[in-house]
Amino acid sequence: MFIESNNFRRPQVEVMIDYLDRMQIGYSALIAFGLQKDMDEELIIEDIESMVRKCCDDDNINVINNNSDDTEEYIKNTSELIFMQLKKRYNY
Repeated sequence: MFIESNNFRRPQVEVMIDYLDRMQIGYSALIAFGLQKDMDEELIIEDIESMVRKCCDDDNINVINNNSDDTEEYIKNTSELIFMQLKKRYNY
């Protein structure tokens, strides 16, 4: 599974963060707010996984599914990468 992007120089996780922000306006800001309020990181990652799962199910987003096992692994790995990238972005 991968996300197709017209800009091959942008990291895949940045493209996914943009998708999440479009799906729920300011989603990455909500994650930053959760970090600021010392929300449990596991809960934040679970929420990100939920949103990534919605991206994978959305026909309007260019996501290619190989099979369900790969999809779950992709969701978990991508969610962790998104979380780490957002932590870096917001200096946590």
